[in-house]
Amino acid sequence: MPGDADRAMRAGATSRRPSLFAVAVAVIVLHGCSLPSYDSAVSAITNGTIDTGDPEVVALVSGTRIYCSGTLVAPRVVVTAGHCVSGIRPDRVLFGTDAATGRASLAVAEAFAHPGFDRQLLRNDVGVVVLSVPAAEAPAALPPSPLDGLLAGQTVRIVGFGVASPLDGVPLTKREGTTTISAASEVDFTFHPDPSQTCAGDSGGAAFMTIAGHEYLVGVTSAGDLGCVQYGRDMRVDAFVDDFIQPSIEQVAEDASAPAGCSAGGSGSPSGFALLGVIGAMIRFRRTQRGRAQGRTLTMSSTR
Repeated sequence: MPGDADRAMRAGATSRRPSLFAVAVAVIVLHGCSLPSYDSAVSAITNGTIDTGDPEVVALVSGTRIYCSGTLVAPRVVVTAGHCVSGIRPDRVLFGTDAATGRASLAVAEAFAHPGFDRQLLRNDVGVVVLSVPAAEAPAALPPSPLDGLLAGQTVRIVGFGVASPLDGVPLTKREGTTTISAASEVDFTFHPDPSQTCAGDSGGAAFMTIAGHEYLVGVTSAGDLGCVQYGRDMRVDAFVDDFIQPSIEQVAEDASAPAGCSAGGSGSPSGFALLGVIGAMIRFRRTQRGRAQGRTLTMSSTR
């Protein structure tokens, strides 16, 4: 991961005791109930433009504030960052460019992080949000196959919600920009401001890449340097499709078609799709945790 090793910080570390700066910008808290223990920059995607398209990229809303982003990958399934659903669950997701012009606001039925998610090191920083009803928007396309060897040096289009400066308030606005992948591991990839860069408020947002003439969701925004001027880090979608994302999509569809009264869920309990997703992802996690150097310690980093 880019950066100076002697300045390494605990990636994604959280505390119930916020810094003064964090209090000043509490409206864009990225961890939900837990406030960052470091001062985090709060610009939106740098060198980007307001995005009136990409209807599949949504804002996660808790109470009255937008605090993270996500991407619709099935009529009722939104993929986001694990830290966006760990310790907090969105009440609803917003479709549109901002709160003032949003086309729809759909309630959330369930939200959970990858079972191997590590808040301190941001390992497996992927999560799933399940909508109460299907969205009308078309879902983003998932990668057709593993992208090993196809990422480094490629241009990606990054999309997410954020604020323009520390003094800005809600509503947050969806923006887009382009950058180039500089390096990729088996589970994540990094990029620099070339010219755009993700920043606070973009957590869970999308990185799209065009492959053989079609655009696919290849990254989920996770973290980067505090100043949003050195690098950003995304989790690779293709690394989590088979054993976490796709099983969740399939179980949601199965739950929707099940006869009334057959739901495995209930008040305070995970639904059938959540259990299946967790089991599949845990199997994958146990198989790979010994051999993969995933979620390496980020340097001068913060969640988005």
